Amino acid sequence: MAFVGRAISTAAVVATALACSGTIVASAAPASGTCGGPAQPSRLGSDQLQGVSVISACDAWAVGYRFAGLADVTLAEHWNGRRWKVIATPNEPGATDNRLVSVSAVSAADVWAVGSTQSASSTLIEHWNGSAWSVVAGASLPCTGCNSTSGLSSVAARSPADAWAVGSYLDGPVRRTLIEHWNGSAWRQSRSPSPGVGAGGFAAVSSLTSVSAVSASSAWAVGSYDIPNVPYPGEAVDRTLILHWNGQAWSKVASPNRTTSGFDYDELTGVSARRGDAWAVGYYFNAKAAAGRTLTEHWNGKKWTIVPSPNPPPAGYPAGLSGVTTISGSSAWATGWWDQPNGARRTFLMHWNGTRWRQVVSPNPGGTGYANELTAVSGTSCRDLWAVGYYSGSANGEPALGSITARC
Repeated sequence: MAFVGRAISTAAVVATALACSGTIVASAAPASGTCGGPAQPSRLGSDQLQGVSVISACDAWAVGYRFAGLADVTLAEHWNGRRWKVIATPNEPGATDNRLVSVSAVSAADVWAVGSTQSASSTLIEHWNGSAWSVVAGASLPCTGCNSTSGLSSVAARSPADAWAVGSYLDGPVRRTLIEHWNGSAWRQSRSPSPGVGAGGFAAVSSLTSVSAVSASSAWAVGSYDIPNVPYPGEAVDRTLILHWNGQAWSKVASPNRTTSGFDYDELTGVSARRGDAWAVGYYFNAKAAAGRTLTEHWNGKKWTIVPSPNPPPAGYPAGLSGVTTISGSSAWATGWWDQPNGARRTFLMHWNGTRWRQVVSPNPGGTGYANELTAVSGTSCRDLWAVGYYSGSANGEPALGSITARC
């Protein structure tokens, strides 16, 4: 696929395949091995994009945060079919480090974004009504002090009266899964399993990182939980966690792991579902290889199974996945990162063609000496897809961050 580069915001890369008018300006097979082009000159600042949601070729949102001198503040950017534009977003009064990490759109006038703050109520939920963003109160948690130790990592909105947000919170020393539901008028906590056990001096940990809603009676949430390390009882290791909503309650569903013991671990960071078809992605650490590896799991309507996924060279250096979107049974995309021997990090993008996962070349505007990472991906078709992230570089001799957007 051929692409056209374009700069946005403080620093970015945009590759365009389908214009707002519907005219194809660059065309080829989606998995041709190229996704993105050379970065056009753009100004580095302090932006990081963490989430993206595509409504149409003329309407998409990306959210994240930027450093504003003393603390992080929320960031939202909107695509109108021609360019990305920063749209004002509120921050919790008196809070520090306001961060948005996920966004989900029902329509052009109904968009949700979630994240966290350093405040008495540390979950952050914001809503776009078609003209402005506003902070919306989240659920009040029942445990003493746990409201100030909670955070949301993902949101999935299906209709004006049906949206899910997931994350975790501390209940004393124990970290538990957190699921909140929007019923059209308020966010309410929904009971969810927290299977973490902990070991030795480690308290139990269960957390959710991503959610995807299929219907009123089907939604998926993924993350990880800890169990005792069998060879080393005083230690704990992480295992994949997948929960399912059946319209009445959330329950834990069996999910495979690539590792079994020792200091290995498995974590899921992203999920995307259609009816009878879902993908979950993440990474696992192989102690023998002393490196992290990509992890992909598929739901075929009956069970979750591990599907082989590529790990870029060189061997012995970590790679991981952070986001996924399912277009059809024969098309899905996943984003992430992979480390280099010189300590730098490169973006990682791969495509499912119905048979196998295949790495696709993606832009690295920070160059080979800095960090580049794609954090999320969203699309409505194979020819209208956005991936977002961030990169580091040098501006006037000082370290700086910039946002990445890439369109396939």
